[in-house]
Amino acid sequence: MEPEQRFQRIEAILRDVAERQKQADRRMEAAEARIAKAEVRMERMDQKWDQRFEATRKLVQEGIKFVQRRDQQRDAKFAALVQTVDKLAKTQQALINSLRLGGNGNGRRRG
Repeated sequence: MEPEQRFQRIEAILRDVAERQKQADRRMEAAEARIAKAEVRMERMDQKWDQRFEATRKLVQEGIKFVQRRDQQRDAKFAALVQTVDKLAKTQQALINSLRLGGNGNGRRRG
C-alpha cells in the first residue's frame, strides 16, 4: 500500500471518528438538556411537597390547639357539673332530713 493511500485511508477514518464524536456530543448535549429540565421539574415538585408539608404541619398544630381548647372547655363544664351535683346532693339531703324530722307542720318532733 502506497503512503498516499494509507494517508487517505487514515484521513477517512479520522473524519469518520470526528463525525461520530460530533454526533455523540450532540446526543450528550441533548441528554444534558433533558437532565436540566428534569432537575427543574424535581425542584418544583420539592417546593410543592414542602408547601404541602408545611400546610399539613400547620393543620396538625391548629388541630392540637383546637383539641386542647375543647378539653379545657369540657373540663370547665365538668367542674361546673360537679359543683351543681354537689349542691343538688346537699339540697336533696336537706329535703330528706326535713321530711324525716318534720311532721305535719305543727313543730313537734317525733322521736
